[in-house]
Amino acid sequence: MRITESREKQRIILFVSGVVNQAVSTQLQSEIFRALKVNKNIVLDFKEVETIDDAGIVVLQAGMKAASGNRGTFELRSANNIVKNAVRTAGIGRIITF
Repeated sequence: MRITESREKQRIILFVSGVVNQAVSTQLQSEIFRALKVNKNIVLDFKEVETIDDAGIVVLQAGMKAASGNRGTFELRSANNIVKNAVRTAGIGRIITF
């Protein structure tokens, strides 16, 4: 997994690529929480993400909860159908903005 960052108006965009799984979930969570310390509005661009497992879903849930707790926003952008289905199956597809 690779993560790069960009700033756009009043939010931080994290561009994630590769596979989001248990082996890299801690890295993704660290990057999300670091970004939330700088800005309460976060976008995860998953255009280059191939797949996500349960550990990655847990990280998305934690990031979403942290952003909303700070009255911020948490958006998942450009996710492929595999990722969208995993998010929906986990029951958070209604909460996370695609």
